[in-house]
Amino acid sequence: MILFESNSPSKSIKLFLTFSYLVCWFSISTSFEDLLIFNDNKEITLINIINSIRHLSVYLCFFFIILFFILKKNLFIKNNKTYYLLLIYFIFQIPGLIITNNSIENISFVVSALTIIATIILINEYFSYNEKKLFLILSFLILLTIFFLSFIPQIKQFFLGIRNMYGSLFENSEMFLYKSSPRSSGLSRTSLLLILLVFIFEKFFFKNKNIFLTIFKIFLLIAILLYQSRSIIFLTFLSFSLIFIFENKFSLKYLFKFLITYLLIPVIFTYLLFINYENKSYELRMDKWKEKNPTLLSENNIKLSEIAGDKPIRQFKIESISSGRFEDWFLIFDNFPKEKYFFGFGAQGDRYLIDQSASNGFIYAFVSSGIFGLIIYSIFIYIIFLKSIKMVLNFKNINIDSIYISLIIIILILRSFIETSVAVFSLDLIILLSCLIMINNDYKIKNLK
Repeated sequence: MILFESNSPSKSIKLFLTFSYLVCWFSISTSFEDLLIFNDNKEITLINIINSIRHLSVYLCFFFIILFFILKKNLFIKNNKTYYLLLIYFIFQIPGLIITNNSIENISFVVSALTIIATIILINEYFSYNEKKLFLILSFLILLTIFFLSFIPQIKQFFLGIRNMYGSLFENSEMFLYKSSPRSSGLSRTSLLLILLVFIFEKFFFKNKNIFLTIFKIFLLIAILLYQSRSIIFLTFLSFSLIFIFENKFSLKYLFKFLITYLLIPVIFTYLLFINYENKSYELRMDKWKEKNPTLLSENNIKLSEIAGDKPIRQFKIESISSGRFEDWFLIFDNFPKEKYFFGFGAQGDRYLIDQSASNGFIYAFVSSGIFGLIIYSIFIYIIFLKSIKMVLNFKNINIDSIYISLIIIILILRSFIETSVAVFSLDLIILLSCLIMINNDYKIKNLK
């Protein structure tokens, strides 16, 4: 892959856009508060300085991109109208911050979103198809780093029986610059994205299946099963069912091989790891119980009910099938006054109302940008979902790499029904936009009917 082709109109512009893209990635988890480094109540440390630079860099990139848009008055609206819908949706999150008591500092989330969208618009115009592969590679490397920084300490504790992988929320650590580390559901999502990106890279760079990449995919499938996110397990099953169809090798031999590789082996290894965890966890709880009961004569005297196990981090009714999401949705609408229906409460309006994520992209769009923002967001989602579905259904007439890219878009949209996902500045949004630029300007796909 050629990084910047010789017929490039401006390598300096491409370098800046690549820098801006990375800045948006590295600014995730930062906020306006990180800029207040000289606040009297805040200690000036190296990590605080780094976090401040991470967030300030977004504003600098935003300024230069806006300046570029002003100088280029006829800036490519025709070829990028889908992206402009998303821009308008995030702009609609600003009025709610002004007319409500929601913190105006949350505008930083809007600025970050506008920066990545505007960056993608320019990338879509200035980079060729081969050059755009760079951004999928960068995303893959960043996702891989995030995954292993989180997974390694978690699997170590899981293997020793200290803590379950499901529902795990590890304390802020120095590895994440004392910002919130990913939840188990987020890491499960990251695992699936990494798997799909590996499939894409196989089509990009390898003519035949690579055994090491296959082993890596199996490893990530085991991670998904360990994290026990029901929604991601379902989306993984859906993805691999479609992948089997995409491969177009309808034979019992291939089906048998496919099921052994991507189902039987991961399930067996996951089962063995869970058995080890249960044994180790029981031993640890037994030791703690003995410390509190030194007069214990025999392990047979111990009742299992007397030995405490893991407790869920998020509290919700045990009979809830949505892990508390349904309750949060009803709570949002119960606390949502009718006079705020038009503009909502601005960015992070869900946390302003119930101090909790809305866990639904459409509900978040309504809470943060009102009915106008919800309509625009819904139109954007409808357009890209419809086009991605059409590509998947016409997979025999489309480049196979574009099919896998469309599959990532579909997965992220489906996830937005149970998480805020692409409705807010996030990892999901950056990945979605990175995939959109790979399936051509405004979806001008050959042979797509």
